Amino acid sequence: MSDKSHKATAYLDDKVIAKTDAAVFLEGNYYFPKEDVSLDYFGESSRTYTCPWKGLANYKHLQVDGKVVEDAAWTYQAPSKAAEEITGHIAFDQSLGIRVVAEA
Repeated sequence: MSDKSHKATAYLDDKVIAKTDAAVFLEGNYYFPKEDVSLDYFGESSRTYTCPWKGLANYKHLQVDGKVVEDAAWTYQAPSKAAEEITGHIAFDQSLGIRVVAEA
């Protein structure tokens, strides 16, 4: 279902906001373990989304060097059993200017 243990880095402009050797690739997105994300850049959002098979996603705003990107990332705190490997991981909306680079 997913592809595990990727090396990946997420950037907003030139600032590294996440870097890991353990990203999970699922449905076209890299999910970063929370401990590998610069959480100081994140604020809470009221936006949520319910995925039919993963469960409830909670969104986060991103603020880096005065630039704010609303609903830039999401996390599943208690996903369904089928998606439990992304529990507490954070994924980024690349359509909002966040760049994720994965190493082969």
